[in-house]
Amino acid sequence: MTKYSTIVVGTDGSETSLRLVDKAAALAAESDARLIVASAFTPAHHDGGAPEPDQPHNINYR
Repeated sequence: MTKYSTIVVGTDGSETSLRLVDKAAALAAESDARLIVASAFTPAHHDGGAPEPDQPHNINYR
C-alpha cells in the first residue's frame, strides 16, 4: 500500500462528507500520516441574509 505523509480531506458537514473524514482518518492512521480536515463557508450578513457574491466593480460591459 502507498504510504502517505499528509492527507487533506474537505468536509461540508454533511453525513457523506463526515464518512469520508472517517475514512481519511483511518488511512492516515495506517500510514502514520498527518490529517488535515478543511472546511469553508460564507457567513451570513448581520441582517440574516446571504452576502452578495464578490463582483469586481470596474467591469465594463459592451
